[in-house]
This record gives sequence, C-alpha cells and structure tokens, in this order.
Amino acid sequence: MNKLGLVLMFGSVLFMGRVFAQDVVTEDFIEKELVTCVENITSNRSHTDWQSILPDLSKWSGLAIAKNRGDLVIKYIGSVYTDLPDTLSETAYGQVSYYLGLAHTNAGDYVLALPYCEKANEVTDRVNPEDTLSRMKRKIILSHLYSSTEQINKAIGINEEGLSLARATKIPFSIFKFLMNGGNAFQFKGEYDLAIAYFERAYEIASGDLALLRAAKTNIGACYLESKRPDQAKIHLKEALSLLQLQKGPPDLPEAILYSDLAKGYKASEDYDSALAYIKKALKVVNDIYPEGHAFTSEFLLDMGRIQYALGDYSESEKNLRRSVRENDKYRGNLNIYSSSALETIARMKTDQPDSILFFYQRALEHVFTGYKSTSLYDMPGADAKCINAREGIDLLSHFASVLAKATKNQEQQLKRAYEVCALATELIKKFRANLNEVNSRRLFGPGFNMVISNAITIAYRLYSIDQDPVYLEQALNWMENSRGNELYLAVTLSTLQTAKQDSLFDLESRLRAEISFLERTTKSDDPASNDINAERLLTKRRALEKTINRLKAKHPEYYNAKYGGKEIILDQLQRKLLSYEAGILSFFMGQDSTYLISVSGSSVSFDQIAKTELLPQLLEDFNTSLQQRTSDHIAKGHALYQLLLENKLQAELPDQLIIIPDRKLNYLSFEALSSTIDRPSYLIQNYSITYSPSIHFFETDRPRKETDVYASVFAPGFSATFEQLATRSGEGRSLAALPYAEQEAKTVADIYNTKPYLRDRATESQFRSKAMNANIIHLATHAIIDDKDPEFSKLILSSAKDTLHDGSLHAHELYNLKINADLVGLSACNTGIGQYYEGEGVMSLARAFMYSGASTVMTSLWSVPDESTSIIMQRFYHHLDNGADKAEALKSAKLDYLAQADANTSSPYYWAGFVLIGEHPSDTSWTWNARLIIILSIGITALLIGVFYYSRAV
Repeated sequence: MNKLGLVLMFGSVLFMGRVFAQDVVTEDFIEKELVTCVENITSNRSHTDWQSILPDLSKWSGLAIAKNRGDLVIKYIGSVYTDLPDTLSETAYGQVSYYLGLAHTNAGDYVLALPYCEKANEVTDRVNPEDTLSRMKRKIILSHLYSSTEQINKAIGINEEGLSLARATKIPFSIFKFLMNGGNAFQFKGEYDLAIAYFERAYEIASGDLALLRAAKTNIGACYLESKRPDQAKIHLKEALSLLQLQKGPPDLPEAILYSDLAKGYKASEDYDSALAYIKKALKVVNDIYPEGHAFTSEFLLDMGRIQYALGDYSESEKNLRRSVRENDKYRGNLNIYSSSALETIARMKTDQPDSILFFYQRALEHVFTGYKSTSLYDMPGADAKCINAREGIDLLSHFASVLAKATKNQEQQLKRAYEVCALATELIKKFRANLNEVNSRRLFGPGFNMVISNAITIAYRLYSIDQDPVYLEQALNWMENSRGNELYLAVTLSTLQTAKQDSLFDLESRLRAEISFLERTTKSDDPASNDINAERLLTKRRALEKTINRLKAKHPEYYNAKYGGKEIILDQLQRKLLSYEAGILSFFMGQDSTYLISVSGSSVSFDQIAKTELLPQLLEDFNTSLQQRTSDHIAKGHALYQLLLENKLQAELPDQLIIIPDRKLNYLSFEALSSTIDRPSYLIQNYSITYSPSIHFFETDRPRKETDVYASVFAPGFSATFEQLATRSGEGRSLAALPYAEQEAKTVADIYNTKPYLRDRATESQFRSKAMNANIIHLATHAIIDDKDPEFSKLILSSAKDTLHDGSLHAHELYNLKINADLVGLSACNTGIGQYYEGEGVMSLARAFMYSGASTVMTSLWSVPDESTSIIMQRFYHHLDNGADKAEALKSAKLDYLAQADANTSSPYYWAGFVLIGEHPSDTSWTWNARLIIILSIGITALLIGVFYYSRAV
C-alpha cells in the first residue's frame, strides 16, 4: 500500500520548517504565543482591521507544526475557527483554514483536514492568484489529502496544477514535492510505470540532498514492491537505507516508512523474521515522534499483524490487526482499505469457524463499498455499489466468493451466491482497467486479475455441471475473454473509432505514443545534461498523453467503452455466425488449478474441465522439444496431448474449420501437428483447416479497410553469410545466414499478384514504410531476431545498404506505431509468433505487433523452420489463395502438398507445422487477384457495351 504521507513530510511541513529552522524556541513558548494570537482574535472581533495578527499566527502555527505539535494549532486556533468575525478578510480566513488543515493532516486526521484545505485552496486561487508560493503550499497538501481519501483523479488534477506553478518558479525543491506527490497519486491509481517516472525525475532534481534522495528512492522501491516486482524494489530500498545511514539527526517519519517498505519486501520473499524486525523499527520511530498516535501507526500495526499471521502467531496477529482497524477508522474514517485488509486477514485465521469467517468478510466489504451495510452473513454489495479502491474490492470479492464456494451447507445456493459475487468482481476489473491510461499499467495487473477470473470460471463450471444451464457457459466464455487480448482488441477498436470520428485528438494521442516510445528506447548518453533533458521531455510527453486520454474519454464515451472491454458475447448470436461460417470455436483457459475448454459450433456447445493445469507445461515442452529435435517419439507425445485436449470434442463432429483460441503455454503449440493415432501419424491438419485467434472479440470485430493502392508488396533482402548447418530464417545468436530459397520465393509470390518484388538492396525499411502501408497483402521473406527479455525489441531484418533514413531493423515497437491496411501479412521468417507471454493479453510477438498496427491476419512461425521447406509452403500457400481458397484452407492445402512430396525424414512436423495463421476467420475475406481482375474486366466490358449502344443510337 502506498505511503502517501511521505511527500507531506518532505513537502509542506518541511516547507514551513525551513523558514524557522534557526529559531530556538520551546514548545511551551509556542503554546503561549498561540494563546496570545487567539486572545487577539477574540478581542478584535468588532474591528475591521486586525490583519496585523496574521504574521504572528502564521509564524507560531508553522513552528508548532514543524515541531510535530499541530495539536496546539488544533486546540487553540480550532477553538475560535467557527466563531471568526464576519469582518475577517477572505485572505485571513484562507490562512487560518490552511494552518488548521495542515495540523490535522500531520496528525493523520485526513478526513477532518480535507474541508479546511479545500477552503484554503479555493480562497487563495481566487483572491491571491499572484501569490504562487501560497498556492503551491495549499495544492501540495490538498493533492495528498485527495489521494489519502481515495479521490485519485482529484489528487492528480490538483497536483498537476501545482506542478505547473512549480515549474514556472523554477525552484527545484518545489518541483520535487509535486513530482513526489504526483507519483504517489499515480501509484495509488495503479499507473506504476508513470509513478516511477515521476519519482525518478524527483530523484534527479534532488541531487545532493540526502533526505530528498532517500525519500525518492523509498518511493521508487515501494512502487516496484506494490507492482509485484520485489527484486527491483529491494535494489532501491537498500539504496535508500544506505542514504539513511549517511545522514545525521533524529529519526523522522520517512525513516519509519522506509523500514515499513523493507518489511514488506522481506515478507514478499518469505523472510518473515527480517520483516518482523523492520516493522518493529518502523513502529518504534513513529511512536517516538507521535506518542499520541498517528495514521501511520495504524498502518504499521496492519503490517505487523500480517507478518505475524504469516509466522503463525495468530493471537498476536489478531490483537494488532484489531487495533489497526480501530486506529485506521479513527484517522481515515470508516471507508478505508487498511481496515478492510486487516479484517480480511482476521477472517483467514478463523479456519474452523465458518460464521466468523463470513462475519469478518462482511465487515471488510463495508469498509470498501460506499453505503454498504450487510444484514446477513451472505449479503453482497449491489451491482451499482461504489468501491473506494477497485484493487482492494476485486481481491476481497474474489476471496469472499471462494469462501462461499467451499460451504458445505446449502451448497448449490452458496455456489450461486459465489457466482454473483464473481460477476461483481469481474465488472470491477473492467472498470479499473478502463481507468488506466498506460498500457504497461494494464499489463501489470494481468496476473492478479487472472487469479480472480480463474476462480470465477471454476465456480461457473461447477454450476454448469449441476444442470447444464447454458447461462453459466456463456458467462464463463465472457470471463475467458476478459483474460486475454485486451490491448489488441482495444487497439483495433480505437483505430476504427479514430477513422469514424476524424478528431485531431486521436492523432495527438498516436503522435504522443510514438514520441514516448522513441524516448523510452533512446540509449542514454554519457552526458548527464543530455540525460536530464531527455528525462524531462519523456515525463512531459507522458503527462500530455494522460491529459489527452482523459479529454478523449470525456469527449467520446465510445473511447471509454472500448477500454472497458469488448461487448458481451451472446451465445445464440455466436452460434448463428459460426453456422454461416461452417466453423467451430475451441476456447481454452488455463486456470490456477484446472484447464477448461469451451467448444461452440452452430449446432452444439460444451464446457469441460480437461486437465490439471500443473500437468500441461511439461507435456507441451516435451512435445515441442521432440518436434524440433525430430525424434521418433513426437507421434506418441502428440497423441497424448490430442487425447487430453481435443479427442472428446473432435469426436463430437465439429466442423472441419476450427478457430482455436489458446491460453498461456498453449499459444506455443502447433495443434496441426497433434496425431489422432499413436501407431502412425494421423495429423490434425489432414482433416481440419485451423485459424488461431487471440480472442473471440478479435475474431468478431469488423475492421474497415481503405481501398488499397497495390494488391501485394513483397520483400526479400539478400544475405551473403553462409553456414554448413541447415539454413533457417532465424538470426538469433549468430550472423545472418544466406537464404538461398527466399529470393525465388519472393519472385513467385510477386508473379502470382502481377507485381515486382523488392529484392536485395531494394528491400529497405524505407521502401517498406512507403509501399507496404497500403497493400492488401504484405509478404516478407527474411530473418527475424527475437528478444526474449523485451519482446518490443524483436525485429525483422531489411536491407540498409541504400537506406539513408532507416537502419533496416524493423522493431516490434516501431510496428505498433504504424498504420497497416493489410488483410494478410505473410512473415516468411522464423519465430515470428514467439515472444513473452503477458497475463490478460497473450504472446507479445512480431506477429502480434502487425495485428496491433492493423493487419487482419498474420501467417507466422512458432520455431525456426528450414529455408527450403519454408519456401515450398509459402509458394503453394499463395497459389491456393490465388485460386480461391480461403486463408486457412490455403495453408492446409500447402502443407498437404508439401507432405505429398516429402520423404520419411522431411515429412516430420518440424519442416511444415511451424507456420500458423493468427487473426480473423478467413471466410469473410479473400478477394483473390483473379477475382479482382474478373470484376474489373466485367465493369470495363459493361462500360464499353453501354458506350457502343449510345453511340449507335446517336448515329
């Protein structure tokens, strides 16, 4: 959880404290002066001019707060606040409100502080717009308070106002404060990478100030920790600890926060003893500074209780968790995620007390859903209930559903209640994801969301097994869709929306994304000044993108709806569409415990639990290894997978056109190579044409196409290196081998479509960007180099010999920012379907990059296929496509053609099964060149006949 008080300590309090750092006064003296201020206010009630009191009020209030005695301000100034005279100027009223708000904030009383600080900010903006320093002071506190009370969008907005003021002043310390507060707000929202960018920029500005450097490093570490990246978190937290050891002076609140984050880090790595030691240090520091209690005391008690729970010390854990709830409710109000988390942890301890478990879950839900009050142990918030923190609400609902699903009494009834709870949780997931503007932020939440969806699908399957009600199957299918292809669907939908709306804001968004992508990947120079400029430019662009997206959401509701997720799948409608296609869908989901398969055709549906998920990765790895090593046992291993994944479904007479929607490790499986028999090969490709799709939404989405200038653009750069080993189209780990069959392949494909290929030095990146963007078919016969660690750096190699504009490396991250109009992209290069897998999205490969940029279907490869067999299959594929076959049928026929002429050795799936089609179902597409030519000729002949007719009449 975020440490949103950190900036305040290094913000407004420090801002004030530095003014009087040399004043050596006692707390008793400060109290005496505050009493005098109050007496002067009281005695001047009838006077119109008592402004002379304000300087003293400011001085002594500021000193009291700087010495952590804000309670004196609350006691004395608070006692006369409601009775301030009507003659008090607005400036003075705003000043008094400011100090009361600041005092309550430092005491951790965020709910009480908020109205004072809102008043102070409103008055100062309106009455003293030229007083930049005062305006910044008020905005830094108000931003912090909005974040602490779960009003994140308000926090971001007010902080951006303050950051603009700070940049205008060019005061580094002021800019530092707002960068830190902005980072905290974005972290709380879930925009982790953007938050880290804010903190890193603050760290650069804080150069030389140990206290500020430590604060920035602590926040960076905390952000990595919260986003489930503990290794990176520890690096930064240990650096913060080293900075702490270099400092001199009494303990402070940021020191306690650092200890708390270190405790979380050690807890994440299951070093509970070290975690306990650090959280005890954190509590000691905060108790020494605030002996009367503080909001952070209650948060650290929560941390201690959770660590003790992990250690099995349930008695001490529950004691500290209950105290944490009381204190958090006191300082943060009854709606706060800290109390909710504590109550849920208590619930988990009550393993043998079912009613107690449900009781504490109900109390936890009451702390995160506004206005919710349970009337029974089995209640749940309504569908329109407002959740103060979506992440906390999602996790809480999912765990609550699991508890209900385990009930032994009234089992079916409790399963149905659990199902309803899951439905609410998944709606929250969609809302939360829609409010995240950064792609990486949405990806980071994939694993956590996948666990929630896995739980929901398991509950739906159990209910479906009871009475075969298709409602549960339909909902499970929709939940599966929520777990994959979200960014791809969003990219396609927004591209369509952009075309329809013709709004320059969409162009601005695209341009900003391209500029950010470039800046993120620009190699840092050895020049610190240059790096500083680049970092500032990057952060400025990201802030501009955030604002642009928010404007688009407000202006175009469809934009938000697209981010919310695809439209609901209606089973009857899907079946009618599949009936017209004569196709069937096989949708897989690899859950936390079990793997499920939903199959849908025009005439049938089924929902099956097909395997324990833990068994599949090894079976898949063994099969893929046997394929690529060309061992004889690949048939037996493929048959074992066939029995596990497909046998029962295919025996149910599915159509011979299959649309397979794989999940997780299944994305790397060529289903075509599975054998239905064990004694001899009977491959799936012999009976079925297969298309893979990232999701049903992608398969169903209509993509408007512009009229293409050319039908096909074909590229084959030349490579001169030679190797004794078998040449493949993968350049990974070595020089680029010659591809002797690629040029002839390119010529053959180009001849089919009556165009000239770009060969050797003509196959440049500049030519690709110029000619391929508006082609119906793009074919590239070249090398691919795959970056396993960062898939956005995977690339296709084009010629750079005569290219003065580009380097010849077409990276995935560059493709994302292109606009491709192709119906088909043929990647005659190896491993283009391979990449890093992201939960909730899929495999981030070169093929996926082309689909992001607008391609409907991509023919791609799952491993390094030999050059000769690649060339044969490619030429036959385009031959069949030109003769009227759809894409899937054309690829099936090309592979069967290859098998018909292969010998015992080269008939291994290694040589032919690596190429697959990913994208939309091909039945809707395929205008062959011959068909286009016939239509063009028909139109021409008709026009000629009409001309002759009118001419003859005129004569």
